[in-house]
Amino acid sequence: AKAVTGSGGSVDVNGISGLVPTSQLSKELLKDSVNLVGKYFKAKVIEIDRQKNKLVLSEREVTDAKDIAAAKIAIAAIKDGDLFDAVVTTIANFGVFAKLSVGKSEVEGLVHVSELSWGKVAHPSDILKLGQHVKVKVIGTKDGKLALSMKHALKDPWIDVDKNFKVEDRVTGKVTKVTDFGVFVELTTGIEGLVHMTKIAPGKKFSVGDEIKVYIEEIDSKSRKIALGLVLTSIPLGYK
Repeated sequence: AKAVTGSGGSVDVNGISGLVPTSQLSKELLKDSVNLVGKYFKAKVIEIDRQKNKLVLSEREVTDAKDIAAAKIAIAAIKDGDLFDAVVTTIANFGVFAKLSVGKSEVEGLVHVSELSWGKVAHPSDILKLGQHVKVKVIGTKDGKLALSMKHALKDPWIDVDKNFKVEDRVTGKVTKVTDFGVFVELTTGIEGLVHMTKIAPGKKFSVGDEIKVYIEEIDSKSRKIALGLVLTSIPLGYK
């Protein structure tokens, strides 16, 4: 290796420059990646682009070859819709990686941030910790990669929305988004409604995170939309 950065290690292969991305380093080398500079190690070529003078290699395809082969066999046996108990192994801005057991093999899959919860998630670390046990549902197994969902392992809250909420109900909700056409309010995890701008008095301002009292004007469970009005503590007359 010639140098190590956040994206991986730049290497010399018989005078040709190449890159071993961080994702292609074995766990053992990742533990001590800073000391890779000046060291020789075996790697497998996984991409060549002569026009861009690009050479990409994988060290883990050599070191972890047996584990990778076993994981591919395990993933091939998994079907979309399968449910698993998993353990969170990595937390990133875009989601979390979770490890699950298939027979005697352990495989990792990605739970994208959009699949973590039916509610809003600013950052995965807000709701999850390393080592936490979670329920996941398989939503994709393309190209030997496992796509997982935590929210689809749970019941969709919109299924019971007509049972849990009625027109004219008054609810305290939390502002999740402020737009030019109105304010979105979370009534409960995964259930949002809109207070249209025409229902908001001139000069009235809201911020994300504000708790406000609203009443339900209309519920459209098929379109997953709820129209809300503000519960005002003062006139104008005609507002509830």
